[in-house]
Amino acid sequence: KVFLINRLRNSLNNTIEYSRVFYTTNFKGEIKMKALYTMVLLCTMLNAQWTFTKKELSKITPKQEVVLKKAIKVGKKANLGLKLAAIAVVETKLGKYKSTTRKHCGVTQISTRYSGIPCKVLESNPDLAIKVASDSLKYWLVRHKNMKKAITAYNSGNPIGNRNFNEYYRMVIMVEELLKKEFG
Repeated sequence: KVFLINRLRNSLNNTIEYSRVFYTTNFKGEIKMKALYTMVLLCTMLNAQWTFTKKELSKITPKQEVVLKKAIKVGKKANLGLKLAAIAVVETKLGKYKSTTRKHCGVTQISTRYSGIPCKVLESNPDLAIKVASDSLKYWLVRHKNMKKAITAYNSGNPIGNRNFNEYYRMVIMVEELLKKEFG
């Protein structure tokens, strides 16, 4: 709880700081803060504590189960263990949620810019999205020679050490631990 409160407080402080750029003044000199309110709302929604529990795992749909099993199979074959499946859970909860952008698509949120694969193809073919994610994670692992850096690079495109990317790594490891308990 303390972690969540501190994270929310930091996000709101950063939002207020960045929102000063968006202030506008009308003829009466009143400050309009629509952008501020929108940013606070978005940060509040995005900074809610992310979890994936055993209960959620037991309630996955048959379609999500197929994606999970495929990600586990590909991950083990590529010597990535359950990390690939954990990434699919963190990114889209195994396809439950779709991206709101056309830049990252599929169950593992593959960058269309770097992969050259259209969103429609990645979204309609989870097997391909998982395979491309496996190749991408292996690339980052070869480049950084460290799994934590490889996972944060997978998420960010390379910047290492940013707190948000460390949070992403924490989520992947949390899900991986849960998957280890359930699938060995």
